[in-house]
Amino acid sequence: VNPLAPATKLGESYLLSHLNQPWHKNGICSGGTFAKFYTTSRANGVRLHGGSASLSIWAPNVARAGDFTTSSMLISIVPGFYISAGWITDNHMNGCWDLDCDGFVQVNNTLALGSPLQAVSAIGGSWDKNWWLRIGETHLGYWPASLTPADVADGASSIEWGGAVFDSIGRGNHTETDMGNGLFPNSDDASYMCQLRFFDESLNAHAPNSLSLSVLVTNPKCYNAKLDDVINEERGPCFYYGGSGLNSECP
Repeated sequence: VNPLAPATKLGESYLLSHLNQPWHKNGICSGGTFAKFYTTSRANGVRLHGGSASLSIWAPNVARAGDFTTSSMLISIVPGFYISAGWITDNHMNGCWDLDCDGFVQVNNTLALGSPLQAVSAIGGSWDKNWWLRIGETHLGYWPASLTPADVADGASSIEWGGAVFDSIGRGNHTETDMGNGLFPNSDDASYMCQLRFFDESLNAHAPNSLSLSVLVTNPKCYNAKLDDVINEERGPCFYYGGSGLNSECP
Protein backbone atom coordinates (compact mmCIF):
# COMPACT_ATOMS: atom_id res chain seq x y z
CA VAL A 1 0.00 0.00 0.00
CA ASN A 2 1.39 3.38 -0.98
CA PRO A 3 0.33 6.08 1.52
CA LEU A 4 1.01 8.78 -1.06
CA ALA A 5 -1.54 7.28 -3.48
CA PRO A 6 -5.23 8.25 -3.33
CA ALA A 7 -6.81 6.68 -0.25
CA THR A 8 -10.33 5.52 0.60
CA LYS A 9 -11.84 8.08 2.98
CA LEU A 10 -13.25 7.33 6.42
CA GLY A 11 -16.73 5.89 6.54
CA GLU A 12 -18.11 5.01 10.00
CA SER A 13 -18.58 7.37 12.89
CA TYR A 14 -19.51 7.18 16.49
CA LEU A 15 -19.85 9.52 19.46
CA LEU A 16 -17.74 8.76 22.53
CA SER A 17 -18.01 10.17 26.01
CA HIS A 18 -14.91 9.28 28.02
CA LEU A 19 -16.94 9.39 31.22
CA ASN A 20 -19.68 7.01 30.07
CA GLN A 21 -18.70 4.54 27.36
CA PRO A 22 -21.01 1.52 26.94
CA TRP A 23 -18.15 -1.00 26.94
CA HIS A 24 -17.08 0.08 30.44
CA LYS A 25 -19.59 -2.44 31.79
CA ASN A 26 -17.18 -5.18 30.62
CA GLY A 27 -14.16 -3.64 32.36
CA ILE A 28 -11.34 -1.46 31.11
CA CYS A 29 -8.91 -2.02 28.27
CA SER A 30 -5.88 -4.19 28.92
CA GLY A 31 -2.41 -2.80 28.24
CA GLY A 32 -1.26 -2.22 24.68
CA THR A 33 -4.42 -0.93 23.03
CA PHE A 34 -3.53 2.45 21.51
CA ALA A 35 -1.16 3.58 18.78
CA LYS A 36 -1.73 7.15 17.61
CA PHE A 37 -0.41 10.62 16.95
CA TYR A 38 -2.00 13.74 18.36
CA THR A 39 -1.67 17.49 18.19
CA THR A 40 -2.90 20.17 20.58
CA SER A 41 -4.13 23.73 20.37
CA ARG A 42 -1.17 24.80 22.50
CA ALA A 43 1.35 23.21 20.13
CA ASN A 44 -0.19 24.99 17.12
CA GLY A 45 -0.94 28.32 18.78
CA VAL A 46 -4.64 28.27 17.81
CA ARG A 47 -7.83 26.63 19.02
CA LEU A 48 -8.85 23.67 16.85
CA HIS A 49 -12.18 23.85 15.01
CA GLY A 50 -12.03 20.57 13.13
CA GLY A 51 -9.70 18.00 11.61
CA SER A 52 -9.37 15.57 8.71
CA ALA A 53 -7.27 12.69 7.39
CA SER A 54 -7.12 10.13 4.59
CA LEU A 55 -6.82 6.58 5.86
CA SER A 56 -6.67 3.05 4.53
CA ILE A 57 -9.66 0.79 5.27
CA TRP A 58 -9.21 -2.91 6.09
CA ALA A 59 -11.07 -5.99 7.27
CA PRO A 60 -8.93 -6.90 10.31
CA ASN A 61 -9.14 -10.05 12.35
CA VAL A 62 -11.19 -9.67 15.55
CA ALA A 63 -10.18 -12.53 17.82
CA ARG A 64 -12.82 -12.54 20.55
CA ALA A 65 -16.54 -11.93 20.83
CA GLY A 66 -16.77 -8.53 22.46
CA ASP A 67 -13.46 -7.19 21.09
CA PHE A 68 -13.35 -4.32 18.63
CA THR A 69 -10.68 -2.59 16.61
CA THR A 70 -10.97 0.90 15.18
CA SER A 71 -9.08 3.45 13.13
CA SER A 72 -10.29 6.96 13.70
CA MET A 73 -9.77 10.65 14.35
CA LEU A 74 -10.77 11.87 17.79
CA ILE A 75 -11.43 15.50 18.73
CA SER A 76 -11.25 16.43 22.41
CA ILE A 77 -13.51 19.44 22.86
CA VAL A 78 -13.03 19.65 26.61
CA PRO A 79 -11.48 17.11 29.00
CA GLY A 80 -13.80 14.12 29.17
CA PHE A 81 -15.87 14.92 26.04
CA TYR A 82 -14.85 13.57 22.64
CA ILE A 83 -16.20 13.29 19.10
CA SER A 84 -14.66 10.50 17.01
CA ALA A 85 -15.01 9.47 13.37
CA GLY A 86 -13.50 6.57 11.46
CA TRP A 87 -14.16 2.88 10.84
CA ILE A 88 -14.64 0.02 13.29
CA THR A 89 -14.72 -3.78 13.15
CA ASP A 90 -16.30 -5.77 15.98
CA ASN A 91 -17.98 -9.06 16.82
CA HIS A 92 -21.51 -7.72 17.35
CA MET A 93 -20.58 -5.74 20.45
CA ASN A 94 -23.50 -4.39 22.44
CA GLY A 95 -23.93 -0.71 23.20
CA CYS A 96 -24.82 2.57 21.55
CA TRP A 97 -23.15 3.30 18.20
CA ASP A 98 -23.79 5.41 15.13
CA LEU A 99 -27.45 6.36 14.56
CA ASP A 100 -28.54 4.25 17.54
CA CYS A 101 -27.15 7.03 19.75
CA ASP A 102 -29.09 10.19 20.43
CA GLY A 103 -27.63 13.44 19.20
CA PHE A 104 -26.15 13.03 15.69
CA VAL A 105 -28.23 14.73 12.98
CA GLN A 106 -28.12 12.81 9.68
CA VAL A 107 -28.55 15.07 6.63
CA ASN A 108 -27.34 12.82 3.79
CA ASN A 109 -29.79 10.32 2.22
CA THR A 110 -27.21 8.14 0.43
CA LEU A 111 -24.58 7.51 3.11
CA ALA A 112 -25.44 6.52 6.66
CA LEU A 113 -23.46 5.94 9.81
CA GLY A 114 -23.04 2.24 10.56
CA SER A 115 -23.30 1.14 6.92
CA PRO A 116 -20.94 -1.71 5.95
CA LEU A 117 -17.87 -0.65 3.96
CA GLN A 118 -17.59 -2.97 0.97
CA ALA A 119 -14.43 -1.59 -0.64
CA VAL A 120 -11.53 -2.39 1.67
CA SER A 121 -7.79 -2.38 1.07
CA ALA A 122 -5.75 -5.44 0.17
CA ILE A 123 -2.05 -5.72 0.95
CA GLY A 124 0.01 -4.87 -1.98
CA GLY A 125 -18.16 24.75 4.53
CA SER A 126 -20.14 27.38 6.32
CA TRP A 127 -19.61 28.11 10.02
CA ASP A 128 -22.72 27.36 12.02
CA LYS A 129 -21.19 26.29 15.36
CA ASN A 130 -22.08 22.60 14.89
CA TRP A 131 -19.52 19.80 14.52
CA TRP A 132 -19.98 18.45 10.99
CA LEU A 133 -18.98 15.01 9.65
CA ARG A 134 -17.92 14.97 6.01
CA ILE A 135 -16.59 12.29 3.64
CA GLY A 136 -14.70 14.06 0.88
CA GLU A 137 -17.02 16.91 -0.06
CA THR A 138 -20.18 15.09 1.09
CA HIS A 139 -21.78 16.14 4.37
CA LEU A 140 -23.27 13.23 6.31
CA GLY A 141 -24.57 15.15 9.30
CA TYR A 142 -23.51 16.92 12.46
CA TRP A 143 -23.35 16.84 16.22
CA PRO A 144 -25.26 19.95 17.39
CA ALA A 145 -23.32 22.48 19.42
CA SER A 146 -25.92 21.98 22.15
CA LEU A 147 -24.48 18.50 22.82
CA THR A 148 -21.07 19.80 23.80
CA PRO A 149 -20.34 21.02 27.34
CA ALA A 150 -18.34 24.00 26.07
CA ASP A 151 -18.96 26.89 23.69
CA VAL A 152 -18.05 25.41 20.32
CA ALA A 153 -16.69 28.81 19.28
CA ASP A 154 -13.81 28.15 21.68
CA GLY A 155 -12.78 25.17 19.55
CA ALA A 156 -11.23 21.90 20.70
CA SER A 157 -8.11 21.37 22.76
CA SER A 158 -6.64 18.43 20.82
CA ILE A 159 -7.08 16.09 17.85
CA GLU A 160 -5.89 12.47 17.75
CA TRP A 161 -5.40 10.20 14.75
CA GLY A 162 -4.68 6.47 15.04
CA GLY A 163 -5.94 3.09 16.12
CA ALA A 164 -7.33 1.43 19.22
CA VAL A 165 -8.19 -2.14 20.18
CA PHE A 166 -10.55 -3.15 22.96
CA ASP A 167 -9.70 -6.45 24.67
CA SER A 168 -13.00 -7.80 25.98
CA ILE A 169 -11.30 -10.02 28.58
CA GLY A 170 -8.60 -7.62 29.75
CA ARG A 171 -6.51 -10.20 31.59
CA GLY A 172 -4.35 -13.23 30.86
CA ASN A 173 -2.99 -13.52 27.32
CA HIS A 174 -3.31 -10.42 25.15
CA THR A 175 -6.01 -10.57 22.46
CA GLU A 176 -5.01 -11.50 18.90
CA THR A 177 -7.32 -8.82 17.49
CA ASP A 178 -5.57 -6.82 14.77
CA MET A 179 -5.08 -3.10 14.76
CA GLY A 180 -5.32 -1.79 11.21
CA ASN A 181 -4.47 -4.75 8.96
CA GLY A 182 -2.41 -6.53 11.60
CA LEU A 183 0.98 -5.40 10.26
CA PHE A 184 3.40 -3.32 12.32
CA PRO A 185 4.42 0.12 11.03
CA ASN A 186 7.88 -1.07 9.96
CA SER A 187 6.10 -2.77 7.03
CA ASP A 188 5.45 -0.78 3.86
CA ASP A 189 2.05 -2.50 3.68
CA ALA A 190 0.91 -1.40 7.15
CA SER A 191 -2.20 0.71 7.71
CA TYR A 192 -1.67 4.43 7.35
CA MET A 193 -3.24 7.83 7.79
CA CYS A 194 -2.27 10.76 5.59
CA GLN A 195 -3.30 14.36 4.95
CA LEU A 196 -3.59 15.14 8.65
CA ARG A 197 -5.23 18.54 8.97
CA PHE A 198 -6.73 20.80 11.60
CA PHE A 199 -9.02 23.77 11.02
CA ASP A 200 -8.71 27.20 12.61
CA GLU A 201 -11.59 29.49 13.61
CA SER A 202 -11.91 30.69 10.00
CA LEU A 203 -12.13 27.03 8.86
CA ASN A 204 -8.81 27.24 7.05
CA ALA A 205 -7.05 23.87 6.92
CA HIS A 206 -3.51 23.53 8.23
CA ALA A 207 -1.11 20.58 8.26
CA PRO A 208 0.45 20.13 11.71
CA ASN A 209 4.22 20.27 11.55
CA SER A 210 6.23 17.35 12.91
CA LEU A 211 7.20 19.33 16.02
CA SER A 212 3.54 19.76 16.99
CA LEU A 213 2.75 16.02 16.64
CA SER A 214 3.23 13.72 19.62
CA VAL A 215 3.00 9.93 19.61
CA LEU A 216 1.14 7.87 22.22
CA VAL A 217 1.70 4.09 22.14
CA THR A 218 0.76 2.09 25.21
CA ASN A 219 2.64 -1.11 24.28
CA PRO A 220 4.82 -0.98 21.12
CA LYS A 221 5.34 -4.77 21.19
CA CYS A 222 1.61 -5.28 20.63
CA TYR A 223 0.77 -2.26 18.45
CA ASN A 224 2.87 0.69 17.32
CA ALA A 225 2.86 3.91 15.27
CA LYS A 226 5.61 5.61 13.24
CA LEU A 227 5.66 8.92 11.39
CA ASP A 228 6.60 8.60 7.72
CA ASP A 229 10.00 10.14 7.03
CA VAL A 230 8.98 11.04 3.47
CA ILE A 231 7.74 14.65 3.31
CA ASN A 232 5.02 15.29 0.73
CA GLU A 233 3.21 18.62 0.92
CA GLU A 234 0.04 17.34 -0.76
CA ARG A 235 -0.36 13.99 1.02
CA GLY A 236 1.52 14.52 4.29
CA PRO A 237 1.93 14.31 7.13
CA CYS A 238 1.54 10.51 7.01
CA PHE A 239 2.10 7.82 9.58
CA TYR A 240 1.94 4.03 9.69
CA TYR A 241 0.33 2.20 12.60
CA GLY A 242 -0.99 -1.18 13.68
CA GLY A 243 0.02 -4.61 14.91
CA SER A 244 -1.14 -8.14 15.52
CA GLY A 245 -1.67 -8.12 19.27
CA LEU A 246 -0.60 -11.44 20.80
CA ASN A 247 2.87 -12.51 19.63
CA SER A 248 6.13 -13.81 21.12
CA GLU A 249 6.99 -10.33 22.45
CA CYS A 250 3.42 -9.42 23.41
CA PRO A 251 2.29 -12.28 25.66
